[in-house]
Amino acid sequence: MQKGVASRIDIPASVWESDDAREILRRRDFAGLFAIAVKYGASQVRIGAVAELGQPAVNAILHGKRSIAELHVIERVATGFNLPDHARMLLGLAPQDTASPTGDHNDEHEEQTTELIGRLDFAATIDPTTVMILRTDTNNLRYLDRKLGGPAIADKMRAQIAQIERAHSHAVRPGIRAQLAHLLAETASLAGWQAINTLALNDAWTHYEHAKAAAYEAEDPAVLAYVSGEQAYVLMELGRPAEATELLQHVHAQHRDHVPARLRT
Repeated sequence: MQKGVASRIDIPASVWESDDAREILRRRDFAGLFAIAVKYGASQVRIGAVAELGQPAVNAILHGKRSIAELHVIERVATGFNLPDHARMLLGLAPQDTASPTGDHNDEHEEQTTELIGRLDFAATIDPTTVMILRTDTNNLRYLDRKLGGPAIADKMRAQIAQIERAHSHAVRPGIRAQLAHLLAETASLAGWQAINTLALNDAWTHYEHAKAAAYEAEDPAVLAYVSGEQAYVLMELGRPAEATELLQHVHAQHRDHVPARLRT
């Protein structure tokens, strides 16, 4: 059944411009997506109504016990949440406004261009000293993690990763970009370990995937071996020791001649 405008959940369009919301859409993280709707006043019953899922299913999704894979259901969610076209595309859906290739109006193109220029200008200000400061911030978070625990600094960790990702994804100079990639790998790996400690295993796996991608770009075999090895702990927590062992054996075989002796041990 086609939903009318009156039945849609009213979420400010600006919400979908944030880095966190974009990442939620890219990952098809429906728990995160539904949490945004709840934040803006939608009840589980209302979310279930616009998505034609029902409240029990919405509750299961919010608590990570269920996800959504069917395209027609994803389309209903996008329509019910009144997602703008750029948000629909991040979710893997076609834009509703097909007048232009991206579904955006001219003023939206201009806004995107202005935003991109601003991000590139910001990244251009990053120098080795700035990277060192960001690295110090990550090390301070590592210290706070040991003292206070991951949950106490979760917001700080998310902000730190977002800041490094923003700088890295728009850095043009190869040297600075490589340093930021190295730092991103270390920071995402720390976030992955914190997620393991709270049994947020899906989040942990995602953090390690991001860490590995950054380590590949940094072309640092020691960091790549480290974050790949840590990912095996997710498999252990999932009760898959054989796969964890296979992963560690692969990491050792691939990198043993290129990493320090302590890490090799």
